[in-house]
Amino acid sequence: MSNSFSFSQAAYPAEEINVGFSNGYRKSVFTDSLTQQDIPMLAITVSKESVFDIFLQLTDILGDTVDVILESSHGSKISKHIDLHREEIDLPILQSYLQEFEEVISNDGCSGVAVMAKGRPMEVQFDEHKVIVVYAQNIGDFEKVLLSNKIPRNDAIPLVNDFEHFHSTTDEYENQFNQLTEILGCSEPAESNSW
Repeated sequence: MSNSFSFSQAAYPAEEINVGFSNGYRKSVFTDSLTQQDIPMLAITVSKESVFDIFLQLTDILGDTVDVILESSHGSKISKHIDLHREEIDLPILQSYLQEFEEVISNDGCSGVAVMAKGRPMEVQFDEHKVIVVYAQNIGDFEKVLLSNKIPRNDAIPLVNDFEHFHSTTDEYENQFNQLTEILGCSEPAESNSW
């Protein structure tokens, strides 16, 4: 994979920021505020041409049946978002729908997707910034996918949400996101995850 880097229109840094962005990931530990359990995590930044494909490859590790949360901040003036939950969907079916709606998922700065394994603390999130975040006790399987795609580890790599940045959306993207929500049956607010 080339290390040239381009942002999608979803989220992009303020013009005055002079930072060299590149493909890569950083590794750290997330501590669950409810359980105090430490969960290894990866934060992954990939150029717009490849980020959606990498996201799908990472979801392959989650198993045959998954839960999904669609995240939306459409219409929010204070950067709050709602989470819409769908339990138990076959991963290939979910991936097919996500591919059908790739444009909105990849380019809408007010929507995100989180895919979770059933019965195991593993999650792959494609957030509003189009940064991929992975939480898993066995994080090495996910790192192998990244390394096979020549995405290097760099714990100092800059992410767009580390800096002043802008989000972009359109009425059409909001409509498409609502269509995906209806197709998947994501109508109930998600309860917060607790591992």
